Amino acid sequence: MKISELISLLQQAENKFGDMPVGAYSAEYCYELSKPEDLMEVSLRVMTSYLCSSEQQLPGVDLLGKSDIEPNLFLTLFYSDR
Repeated sequence: MKISELISLLQQAENKFGDMPVGAYSAEYCYELSKPEDLMEVSLRVMTSYLCSSEQQLPGVDLLGKSDIEPNLFLTLFYSDR
């Protein structure tokens, strides 16, 4: 999937259903998902080096923050299942 396709799908969902929470959930346990509070928090990053990466210090450029790092050309949606 390309960014443009993701944007289009997100805009379609917002236009049809309004703004709503976004998160992640394991496909393996999809039958357990029943409310927005069950979603896992996500962090969308433009990927860069993996140097010094950890669950608390995710790799890549945080799109909600500022960074002057030159990214590689793919996005990752990280989620924590804790």
